Amino acid sequence: MVDVDRGYTIHRVSARNSLPVWPIGFAIRALLATGALLALFVLGAAAPADADEPGDDENVSRLLEDRPPPPVIRPEGSRRPIVPPKLPPDGSMVIGRRCRIEPLGDTAWKVIRFEDEPNVPSLKPRIALPCELLEEMERQLAASPGVAFRVSGENAVYQNRVFFLLRKVNVERPVPSAPPHEPEPSASSQPTTDEAGLSSRSIAARLLEQAKDRPVFSDANAVEADLNAPSVAPVPTETSIPVVSGDLVVDRVVRILYEDAPGGWLTARFEGDNNLQEPPVRLLPCRLLEVPEQMAHLPRRYKGVKYRISGELLRYKGRRYLLLRKRIREHEMGQL
Repeated sequence: MVDVDRGYTIHRVSARNSLPVWPIGFAIRALLATGALLALFVLGAAAPADADEPGDDENVSRLLEDRPPPPVIRPEGSRRPIVPPKLPPDGSMVIGRRCRIEPLGDTAWKVIRFEDEPNVPSLKPRIALPCELLEEMERQLAASPGVAFRVSGENAVYQNRVFFLLRKVNVERPVPSAPPHEPEPSASSQPTTDEAGLSSRSIAARLLEQAKDRPVFSDANAVEADLNAPSVAPVPTETSIPVVSGDLVVDRVVRILYEDAPGGWLTARFEGDNNLQEPPVRLLPCRLLEVPEQMAHLPRRYKGVKYRISGELLRYKGRRYLLLRKRIREHEMGQL
């Protein structure tokens, strides 16, 4: 067919003489893909994987575990963080440990140094809290410089330091040494003779003849006096210092301020004491004192904080000290 107007020829092909080409190519490609999948399946079934060989996940986990940790690179001029020492729990007890006391430098505090003993853990030195037992220990030490003590008490932790409140003290004195034992003269097999020519047997026979008519005890009164004489007991190696029970302060409202200047003793000043019959009491170091100490360093307007406290009163060289057992901040509710 020729299109005269447009100038080109249009060829028409009948559907009877033509074949569809695209279905045949698609079928061939599908058959090839199916054959490849079957071949892979047959090969995989013929050669099974080794059961002992780890998988990819296990290999990755093993590599991560065996790899050493990367080093920590610190910047220049930095310092390692200070690890606080391991301290005993506040309020824990120490029972029956042998120790000695000595002054802490040029201060008035005393240090308790525990001696190492078998089958018990060693203890680090502790600072003794002022009390009447410590005062008596100082007297014993002044009288006998080499004396040791066996103490029981309570640990008090304050600002990463361990203090020690004595509860029971026994004085251990050195055991007196026994006199040297003199060996007895060995008896010879032959009887000895004196200068007069008498043998030991003849002397014993004469003594027996003289003692026939004499009583066994010559003086009955002397024997009775010897029987009634008190026996001499051995010197005791350990004496106990009597414990003086302390007074208690229960639910009192106080202000906690420095005694003289910051850095000195903190004192509890009782509220409502207009007659000054209760002078300020020094507070002993403990956990409950750390927060009031921080408040005492604040400006003046924060120094009016009140606390409701309870504690144990102790005495040392004529001065009173208070060990806190309870501390609750007293809030002002604005009520008249």
